[in-house]
Amino acid sequence: MANRLAVAERLRATGRRARNSTFASLAVRDFRLLWFGLLILFGGSQIRMVASGYLAYDLTSSPLLLSFVAVGYAVPMLSLALIGGAVADRFDRRRLVQVAQAMFSVVALAVGLAIQFGEVTWVHLLGSSALQGMLWALLVPARQAMIPGLVGRRLTTNALSLMAAGFSLTTLVGPAVGGWLYGVFGPAVTYYVVAAMGIGAVWMTGRITTKYVPAVGGTQQAAIRQGLTYIRGQPDIVMLFVISVVYALVAMPFRLILPVFVVDLYQQGPEILGLLVTAMGVGSVGAAVVVANVGPGRRGLILIGGAIVASAAILVMSGLAVLWVGLACMLVLGIGDAIRKALNQAVMLEIADEEYHGRVASVFMISFGLVPLGALPAGALAEAFGGQVAGAIMGGFMLLVSLILLTNRRLQTLR
Repeated sequence: MANRLAVAERLRATGRRARNSTFASLAVRDFRLLWFGLLILFGGSQIRMVASGYLAYDLTSSPLLLSFVAVGYAVPMLSLALIGGAVADRFDRRRLVQVAQAMFSVVALAVGLAIQFGEVTWVHLLGSSALQGMLWALLVPARQAMIPGLVGRRLTTNALSLMAAGFSLTTLVGPAVGGWLYGVFGPAVTYYVVAAMGIGAVWMTGRITTKYVPAVGGTQQAAIRQGLTYIRGQPDIVMLFVISVVYALVAMPFRLILPVFVVDLYQQGPEILGLLVTAMGVGSVGAAVVVANVGPGRRGLILIGGAIVASAAILVMSGLAVLWVGLACMLVLGIGDAIRKALNQAVMLEIADEEYHGRVASVFMISFGLVPLGALPAGALAEAFGGQVAGAIMGGFMLLVSLILLTNRRLQTLR
């Protein structure tokens, strides 16, 4: 109660105009610190992924081993997600975020030193990727669960949309910065920069004054069981989880077969692949900022509308092998993806009671960890039938699921 009163007092101090603006949540000091910490940490993560990919291929010349390093985070993330959610509800969330950020820096520093002394192997890179997944399983639920307590439920959608916009922004800028650092200064210095960015994030979030007083006792296993029981008793949360899983397994892996479109259909090189990914990122940033203005209303319909738009973009791109059409479709895909993702997380957390926010956020993170698993059937379809047919199957299935969900009365009335 005291925490919520403190939030209300901070919001009153920002003024009515600030609260109703697109960037309303950033008027709250503690959320602003969390948001900038996110930019620093995820910017470092994007740089790390670029450096890890280049270095893994330099060391092995093996696309297979490169793929292992690239998706090495998925298994530990999936395995530990529920544990991370329970931990976020049982301990000080701010401290958990700081610990995960500090460990992120330690791992990056260790890899940098291994490179510096000529000891690095692809196994080290795989291990660092797996550790990243473990840290994400701890960090993401704690960070997401902090947000309603920092800004209040009325600004939760706004805050999560700005978080999504910040993440999308790092995906636009981070890879380019990472490639420049790697090319000019080499992989060791690149990893040192990543480690320094993690420390910067620790410093930023360390200035947050709002504290979460845990209301969950008992053992870790009991907390997980209680969380799963609670979620099963919330039909709206279950429905939102199903939507996120379907999208993660079917639509999101479409991005991983983009090279097939670039090489086989457009007959272009890697610069066009980068342009397609950038177009999607631009759409994601723009849509996330727009969603920040979405207040209580028929958000269930808006959410599923985003999924329908994304599905239609995949279908059109698969049907018309024209480069400018592909660029436009990737822009639209980014818009639909951002709408669905931001509203899915926001509505989940608004529905849930505060003491379950960490465990609810961990459920959403599970769907994110499933993306590499969806890449396997996507790749198999593209291998067997070509990129256009694979894309058409993926987009068509997602569109069918979205239209079925559109008839769901519960989703229609979800606000």
